[in-house]
Amino acid sequence: MYRPPPSPRPDAPPPPPTDDLTAARLAMVARLEASGELRDPAVRAALSAVRREVLLPRAYVRRNEPGARPGVWQLLDGAHPEDRAEWSEVVHGGGSVLVQHDGERVTAQRRGMVAGGRITGLSSVVSMTVHTLQRLRLRPGLRLLELGTGTGVTAALAAHILGPGAVTSVESDRHLADAARARLDALGSGVRVVTADGLDGCPDGAPYDRVLSTFAVPYVPRAWLAQLADGGLLLTTVATTSSSWSGEAVVRRRGRRLEATLEGRAAGHLPVAGHRLPYAGEHRHLVGRGPVRRRTARVPTAELDAHGYRGCSQCTGLQPGGEANLRTALTSAVSTDPHCSPEPGSERPVLLLDVLLHDAERRAADG
Repeated sequence: MYRPPPSPRPDAPPPPPTDDLTAARLAMVARLEASGELRDPAVRAALSAVRREVLLPRAYVRRNEPGARPGVWQLLDGAHPEDRAEWSEVVHGGGSVLVQHDGERVTAQRRGMVAGGRITGLSSVVSMTVHTLQRLRLRPGLRLLELGTGTGVTAALAAHILGPGAVTSVESDRHLADAARARLDALGSGVRVVTADGLDGCPDGAPYDRVLSTFAVPYVPRAWLAQLADGGLLLTTVATTSSSWSGEAVVRRRGRRLEATLEGRAAGHLPVAGHRLPYAGEHRHLVGRGPVRRRTARVPTAELDAHGYRGCSQCTGLQPGGEANLRTALTSAVSTDPHCSPEPGSERPVLLLDVLLHDAERRAADG
């Protein structure tokens, strides 16, 4: 069952700032500070200044139980007096904001009910955005490549810290990209939004001091590493076999050397479109292949799973707060994955999951 919305209309010009929305935004910032999640003064200033109502003028809310079929959602329009109070609570509540249904043209939405289909666009939980921005250690003078523009919220916050012209954001969904581009321009953010496949990065403008992926990947693509500047930092979520547990990969470039750290987190970004969460059994043939140096990891021991791995279903037992330190020269000198085959002497992908699988098998063999 599907009830189509009324005939579309383009986004209206952003409304002028109002006291109630400013108060709601500052209250959201205050909650993040009180919880201890928000510590960086620059990130706090950006969250306080960037008008979320411009980037998130409409939002879907679920009107039946999660898991019920078909799903029923209502699109709230912040410009409509009947929707404004609930819409403001959703936009400034700190949770993920649902913004696109079934790949629709976002700038042509109309308020109303829809049933069936699925949500295809949403913003990150605000606390995750805060964690990401603080982890990137942004400061004026740096240049950021964001992969996965989505609603444009993260790009706008980063641009507030870095300044106009310092942020390039790539989005594969042309409707999300068009909406984010128009709304970021309305804010005067100076963000460049490129409609392309984020897995390829954005060679035009490389190298970048910071690279951020807002979607999870099973490994770090070689293109991202090639576009990372010397002294730069790359941050992404690495998908594991459990949707409840993810690894946060931090990669640093030191000349031709790449250093990577994988840390356990209780939450992360969703897998990139067209990919699914990797299954440990499919990687078993890689165990024992190639020169892999044994490493220690401060992670709890997990039981052997059905494939003989000790905790591979949760990234080899990696738990929030645990850390697997992979500080090795992750270049062609130590990576021998047969599926990559770049040009001789070039750097290969940082296959963090495969490295962990090696360690998992070693630990399992050690008992």
